[in-house]
Amino acid sequence: MTETPHPLLPATTPVTRPDEHTVQVGGADGRDGVRVWPAGPEVARLLTGIDGRRTERALRGDWSAAGLDDDVVEDLLAGLRGAGLLREVTAGDLLATDPGPAAAARAGLELPTVAAGRWRTRRQSSVVVEGATRVGTPLAGLLAASGVGRVSVRDRGLTTAGEPVVGGVAAHDEGRPRVLAAADAIRRASPLTDLRPLPATQRPDLVLLCRPWAAVDPLTAALQRDGVPHLVATVRGDTGVVGPLVLPGSPAACGARTGGAGRTTRAGPRRPPSSRRPGRLRRAAPSPAWPPR
Repeated sequence: MTETPHPLLPATTPVTRPDEHTVQVGGADGRDGVRVWPAGPEVARLLTGIDGRRTERALRGDWSAAGLDDDVVEDLLAGLRGAGLLREVTAGDLLATDPGPAAAARAGLELPTVAAGRWRTRRQSSVVVEGATRVGTPLAGLLAASGVGRVSVRDRGLTTAGEPVVGGVAAHDEGRPRVLAAADAIRRASPLTDLRPLPATQRPDLVLLCRPWAAVDPLTAALQRDGVPHLVATVRGDTGVVGPLVLPGSPAACGARTGGAGRTTRAGPRRPPSSRRPGRLRRAAPSPAWPPR
């Protein structure tokens, strides 16, 4: 069931107290506003909760639990809508963002001139993270914080009690859809990153496979077939797995290192076009350089 509407009172809307019994919303610069009287301190706190992340029904439940009369709530919402102060947003709207000229100018001052082209390329790149896991969500946050313009997380599961981790989902996310909990975690690291899913016609620059995949997974074959670079970064049981980094069309992929087995997986030798099989891997001998000492 789609939960709508999601009312949003923009953070730039002024909320003031003309006196101790009155709260005024808006009404600045000659624009319309709403005055609530009598209004205790809980009204101002509840107004800040209209952030577009929750449904109107959820907000009404919070207000009712706080002791606000249903008629007062109805009048308040009607007044805010009548004054044009509320916006109705969707989940997609919450995931969309633009760095804006101020953020671009600030980045230009903070980054060396020689790196401007690389920064621009990074801002225009897109990464898909398959799996909002204890590995995937922190990685998505790191990518967003490093300047990747669009980071899309795919996951259909619900957050469980054992998944909170530093840089990832929080304890209060238990029971929420993983993709929404991951979006909040990324927002904490980089509020300006675009988190919307990619259009079906757009190919990502990189896909991170962060689920505990089986040895052979149809998604990997599809990525190879479509020419999409992809990297495995996951935990299987008590073993951490990083790699291979597969760059379709290149002679070889970067090695995969596993924290438990300490083996290296490399792409097979390049074959003539008539006999080469894309994505064919072979198991190599244990690497003497792994684990590092």
